[in-house]
Amino acid sequence: MNTVLCPSSLVSMTDALLITLADESETLARLATAAADQLAALGRGAMGDFEDASVATAEAVADLGRLEQRRTRQHRMLARTLDMDDDAPIEVLVGRLPADEASRLRSARDRVRAAAGLADSHCDALAFSLHYAVQLGRETLSAWRGLGADRPAHVYTAAGMTAAPTDARPLFNNAG
Repeated sequence: MNTVLCPSSLVSMTDALLITLADESETLARLATAAADQLAALGRGAMGDFEDASVATAEAVADLGRLEQRRTRQHRMLARTLDMDDDAPIEVLVGRLPADEASRLRSARDRVRAAAGLADSHCDALAFSLHYAVQLGRETLSAWRGLGADRPAHVYTAAGMTAAPTDARPLFNNAG
């Protein structure tokens, strides 16, 4: 294993990256919570709570964008310090770090991955529910729009729809 001596600048760069990864993990947890809150508010029909959770979700996503930029910049600086390619994966970088620094970096990476998986599952559930709600709303609006229109008098069988009846008999026996 190629190990580089650990000057103070390397330790400070690793520490900065670790802080960024911790912030990213915390922000992903906030995103998961906000998505779960949105889903719960949607289920309760509490639009005020849904709006508050939506704002929290948007803020978490914006924070994640900033953290990603910071992480990319710090990763690039660490890679250059280790005399490696800027795009070298973190698995390759930790091979050049002292064991304790490498262990801390792997652990932080694993926490970010776990938080991202949780956030992803909550966001997927929310996306599915929102898509379902939109479809339900569209169908409801379509039904409301069609209330004044005459209903086609078709008979449905196992083979499909038959031709419309020729006389204009009502569907219900109003005579009693």
